[in-house]
Amino acid sequence: MVACNLISDFGYSSAKGNKEGRDASVYIRFNSLITESVLSKKWRQVNYTAIMSENSYLGRWLRKQLGLKFIQADTTKTYTIKLSTIIQNSGIVPYSKKSQNLFALEKVLKDMDDIIRKYDIERIYGTDRGRILLDARITIYPTRDFMIEQIYGNQQNGLLNPSKMKKTPKC
Repeated sequence: MVACNLISDFGYSSAKGNKEGRDASVYIRFNSLITESVLSKKWRQVNYTAIMSENSYLGRWLRKQLGLKFIQADTTKTYTIKLSTIIQNSGIVPYSKKSQNLFALEKVLKDMDDIIRKYDIERIYGTDRGRILLDARITIYPTRDFMIEQIYGNQQNGLLNPSKMKKTPKC
C-alpha cells in the first residue's frame, strides 16, 4: 500500500526588511487528488466555524457527522444513529456504563439546538441482571436553518444538479 500525504508542500515568504510579518504569504500545495476534488467541487462542505466552536470533542464529531451524512435537506427527514455506533466511531473514551455515555450524549444534543430541532431516544434494555441499558437508538430532527445550510452545501458540490447526479441503471 502506498502512503499518500495530503499536503505535498508548504512554505512561507515575507518581503525583505518586513519584521512585523505584514504582507507575508503562506502557501500550501495539496496532493493531486485533493487539488482535483477542490477544483471540481467534489467534496462535502461542513460548517467549520460551528464545528470548531463546539466545546466538546463529541459535539465536534457529531456536528461533522450530521454535516457529512445528513444531505437530504428536508425537515421531514430524520437522521438515526445508535449509541454503540457513536461510541465506536467517534473515538471517545467510553464510560463503564452505557447509561453514562447516553447521559453525556444527551447533554451534547441539548447544546446543539442551532442544528437539532428535537431528538428522540429509544432505549434498548437487557434483563440479565435486572434492567441494564444495552444500547440506544437516537433519532435527530434538524432545524430549518441547518437544512438551508445543507441545501447550500449540496448546491456547491452539485448534488442538487440532476445532470451531475449518478444515473441508476434500468433493470
